[in-house]
Amino acid sequence: KVKDKLELIGAVVESEAKKNIVDMKAVDSGKLLNSITHEVDDDTVRVGTNTEYAPYVELGTYKMQPRPFLRQAIVQAKDKIKEILEQ
Repeated sequence: KVKDKLELIGAVVESEAKKNIVDMKAVDSGKLLNSITHEVDDDTVRVGTNTEYAPYVELGTYKMQPRPFLRQAIVQAKDKIKEILEQ
């Protein structure tokens, strides 16, 4: 049951992160958008990407403002996460 809830949470946060990429018009080749996934272990859910330039998009550089698509996804999904956990 816990694993099912974590799977739902992962899917919600992944979806929000992908929406953020599209909304900020950060889609060029689609590599970053398509690389965002989630995985669930026994008691942990991870949402992220293996794209090497994702940290630069998320955190920014001295030449580019940060565009926090992952951190923002958690904030945006907070109410839905709470609802999933309360069920």
